Parts: sequence; structure tokens; C-alpha cells
Amino acid sequence: MSGNPKFLPSVQILRAVAVLLVVACHMSIIRSVPTMFWIGEVGVDLFFVVSGFIIAWTYDGEGSSWHYLRARLARVYPTYWAVLALSLAYYGLRRERAWPTPEYLARGVDWWAIARSVVLYDQQYTVKVVDVAWTLTYELLFYAFYTLRFFLPGWMFALVSAAWAGVIGAGYHWEWPVTVRHPVLFNVKLVEFHAGVLVAWLARRLPPTRTSAWYVAATVLCTFVASLMVRYILGPLDLVRNLMVPFALWVLTGALHDRDGATRYPRFLLAIGASSYSLYLTHALVIDFFDGFHGERAALLIGLQLVVGYLFYLAVERPLVRLLVPRRASSPHWRSPVDPTST
Repeated sequence: MSGNPKFLPSVQILRAVAVLLVVACHMSIIRSVPTMFWIGEVGVDLFFVVSGFIIAWTYDGEGSSWHYLRARLARVYPTYWAVLALSLAYYGLRRERAWPTPEYLARGVDWWAIARSVVLYDQQYTVKVVDVAWTLTYELLFYAFYTLRFFLPGWMFALVSAAWAGVIGAGYHWEWPVTVRHPVLFNVKLVEFHAGVLVAWLARRLPPTRTSAWYVAATVLCTFVASLMVRYILGPLDLVRNLMVPFALWVLTGALHDRDGATRYPRFLLAIGASSYSLYLTHALVIDFFDGFHGERAALLIGLQLVVGYLFYLAVERPLVRLLVPRRASSPHWRSPVDPTST
């Protein structure tokens, strides 16, 4: 495989890893699995780095900004709305459920909160229907920012990107008033998207290479150690600072590896990566519905989440994408690697 291929299988593998980490984290919250799986919360950080990479790798300032925005919004909203409708119906019928039932449904419908959930406005700091929807707010914010890439020269966009990331980091560290008043616009996790963009820039310019197993193992070990430090010693800023580098190395290593030649990856991991968005949105509903699956039955519950997520991808997400996203604006990293005909 020569040049810069649009589709990189390693990215699908990393998306699979990220969503499995998130699933493990949420399983530990309801204590269906050992509490050590709290470490899965770092899956969100990996998602953000991968997302920034995918956007920059797929859209390098070429093409139409309108097609780009249309494709991004069509990827996020329709599938999310389907899960939102399911969540409202489910939690409305089962109000006695404890997690992740929104408290406003227990005391009556808060239509303003639902409206905010529909448009994904400020989902981290308000009551939300879909528990994981807060991450989508940052996805959309970064998508809007990246639109500048279609209007600015590469070097100028890099300066603007670096400036925003720098203000976020400095403002969080020194608690600047503007960053405190606008916690979404200047959330420290947004820096991870910028790291993904930088990785894409490097991956286009560095020579392709095969990666030795010891290097990957060392990166995994560094990530695990950094996660332990974050959990017991450090704070949110250090979570990004310690994990962003090893996760960026994962993405860069995979991209350079894929550019060097065709590699066979486990098909089940590629399938999980392709359906990671559906799995990410639906897994909390599955966990809540099968609340009695504890202990030895936890493995079965994980399997059920994977099956439901993949079926939702086949039945809802993929048809919606094919219907709404123009092929010329489609990102190859959203197609199913087990179905070459998919968008």
C-alpha cells in the first residue's frame, strides 16, 4: 500500500478499543465487573484523538465546506436522535430505574432539558437523556472549528488551532475567568482533537514503517501507568496531558503501519470499530435493561451490548448514512470493513 490511503484499518481497531474501554467503565459503575475497569473512562480521550485524526486525514482543506458539514451533521444527529427517542420511551416506561435514568423524568418531563438534548447543547453540564451525549457536544464544536480549514491556508489554520489549544491549556491551569465562564468552549479535552489533527499532519509526511510489538507494548504500558497516576494523584488537566501523547502515538503508529502495506486485522474488531458509534450510544440502555446480569453473567452482558450495537448499526446507522451523506463527502472510516459496499 503506497501513498496516503484514505481508509486505515488501524483507525477502526482504535475505535473498537476506545468503545470497549467505555463499555468496561460503565460496567464497573454498576459493579457488574471488578471496579478496576474504571480505567475504561480513558476511552473517551482515545475517541477524541482518533476523531481529530479522522477529520484531518479525510478532509485536508479540499472539497466543499458545505459537503463536509452536511456529512458530519448527518453522521452525528440522525443516529443519535433514534437512540434519544428509544431512551425517552424506555425511561418513561421504567421510571423506577436508578441509572442512567435522568432525574427530571422521575418528577415530570422537563421539555427544556429534552430540547437541549435534541440539539446536543451543553450536554456535559446539564441533565441529559442519553448519558454519553456530552461527548457529542465537543465533537460538534470541533467540527465547526475545523470548517476554517476550508478557508484558511494550512499554516494559518495551524496557528489558529495552536492558539486555541494553548488558551485552553493555559486558561485551565491558571483558571482564567474567560475559560471558567465558558467551560464548554474552553474544555481541556478539546486539546485532544487538536492532537489528532497534528498526528494526521505527521502521518502524511513521515515515511511508512512497520511497527515492532515491543513498541506497541511499551505504549500500552505507558498509557496504563499514566491512567493510574491520573486516578490517584492528578487532575483533569493531567488526564489529557498524560494520555494524549501515548494515544497520539497509537494513532500515528497505526497510520504509518497501514501505509507500509496491507495488514490483516481481526474481523470482529474491525466490525466493532465500524459500529462503535451505535455501540457507544446504545450500550447504557442494554446495561440498564439487563440490570440483573452481575458476576459471572457480566461476560454475557458485554456480548449482548456488542450484538445490539452492531445490529443497531446495520438496521439504523448505516441506512441513515447511506441515505443522507453524499458519497463524495463520505469519510471512509465510517464504512463497514466487513462490507465493502457500505459508505
